[in-house]
Amino acid sequence: MFAGETGKIAGKVIDKSTKEVLIGASIIITAKWEDGVEKKINETKGASSDLEGEFYILNIPPAEYSVKASYVGYKQEILTHVRVDVDKTTHIEFYLSQETIEGKEVVVTAYSPKTIEKDITATKQVYNVSDVQNIAGVASLTDILELQADVIDDHFRGGRVGESLYLIGGGSIVNPLNNSRAFSPIVTGLQQVEVYTSGFSAEYGNAQSGVVNMVAREGGETWETRIEGSTTPPYYKSFGGSVYSPSNLDFYNILKDTKAWLMENPTQPGRSLFDLGYSFGSVYLLPTRTTLKDSLFIARLGQIAFLTSIRDIGLEYNNTFDTRIDFTTGGPIAKNFKIFVAARQNIDHPIVPTTNPDISRQVMSNLTYEPNQNDKLKFRFVLDSQAQNILTSSWLRWIFDRTLGITQSTQVTKQFGLDWNHLFNQSTVMEMKFNILNVSNQERIELLREGEFLEKYNNKTNWVYYQGTANYYVGRPNDDRGDQKVTTYDFHGNITSQINKSNLLKSGLQLAYYILDVNRDMNIVDAGSYRKVLF
Repeated sequence: MFAGETGKIAGKVIDKSTKEVLIGASIIITAKWEDGVEKKINETKGASSDLEGEFYILNIPPAEYSVKASYVGYKQEILTHVRVDVDKTTHIEFYLSQETIEGKEVVVTAYSPKTIEKDITATKQVYNVSDVQNIAGVASLTDILELQADVIDDHFRGGRVGESLYLIGGGSIVNPLNNSRAFSPIVTGLQQVEVYTSGFSAEYGNAQSGVVNMVAREGGETWETRIEGSTTPPYYKSFGGSVYSPSNLDFYNILKDTKAWLMENPTQPGRSLFDLGYSFGSVYLLPTRTTLKDSLFIARLGQIAFLTSIRDIGLEYNNTFDTRIDFTTGGPIAKNFKIFVAARQNIDHPIVPTTNPDISRQVMSNLTYEPNQNDKLKFRFVLDSQAQNILTSSWLRWIFDRTLGITQSTQVTKQFGLDWNHLFNQSTVMEMKFNILNVSNQERIELLREGEFLEKYNNKTNWVYYQGTANYYVGRPNDDRGDQKVTTYDFHGNITSQINKSNLLKSGLQLAYYILDVNRDMNIVDAGSYRKVLF
């Protein structure tokens, strides 16, 4: 099964004075609220009250609506800002007053509907993007999730990354290779986000810790375009200022003095207190036995190698701006056709200066066609591009060599979707969805071409792998590289039927097919030590 993208309105129509139910009253959704503005709906949805004065309307996209009730001999009443959430029933009640002469309709503007979920066993929170996108710092799905007290860095209630399910348009955006989210949808391209943190039902497969169900925004009845930009002034992204400041490097203040290199190690008489560094001897010392004790020559060479390796001492890099540009537009393009496009470019500089910043670009779009009131077709497309610097947790590898020690990663994700929604009658609706998710990832090492090994540069000594006194590395690239390509095809179909006013039946089918193409080289020091991962 897969997550829903619509909600339901149910309620009752009552005579205000006698408190008797009104049979056959007409209930119609007349308008939709967007950014505080009421906009008329061309294709209205509605229902009639039954013998008990009750009604329900299925298959309503999440948003805020104006709902009108009318009955012969009674004043019309309109409830505004009726919020519909995905997979929820919003309960409303109309109290109509009798009138002898037709007059003005009654508008209830401060109405607060109740959401009725008698069968709920899960802990969940629903976010309307229009309510949170103007909050400072909320720009992506990750930012919305961090509004939850029990979600930290994609960890749901203490669970691990990879134990959660992410859905957009009813289709999964999880990379099956590592079970992580393939991309983070931009806020401006979403209508609503539903977050389950525990107790979710079997409707959500392949999830252990949490479920995030996202509903994409669609084009409205009128054209709207929005452009937004933001920038972050230069600042150090680490505590204490520049990580290359002498005040933050105690070993530098000690080892810049040549005398420190002449100090004897009391546990190893005849050797210096400070290690000259891995590979120092094989490059700079004669191929004979050499005593380091009291050797100013060797001490000076060791100090020079040390100072060369930390040549970034005193580097100031608080002069770069992080920038973000958002663009959204949408509206009708022809009769019964609507389009919506959201795009973003984000430039972010890592915690230390790098050759290139992290650059991400994303486009979310959909085209909807409603030939009649009972059918709706939608084509969805998402393109996400990420160019990032991979800063591993072992900072000693890259802090003083950010050209060779940092791997460049490029990932391109594409999602295609085709949806068909058909309303058989007021009580039964069918949804069919076909999704394709393609994730292509490439990791490359600077200065190495395909098929080359690290020994090529070690042997020619055009740079030297050196491990300094403080255990940091220079001149040593990461030794992994490769490509990963994953394609997921999945089909979902379900039928939802309101059997009676108290029971709703939902059944469905899900089929998924995966194509995995992995070609990675591990430990590419030389032809004898590397291993290939291929499947």
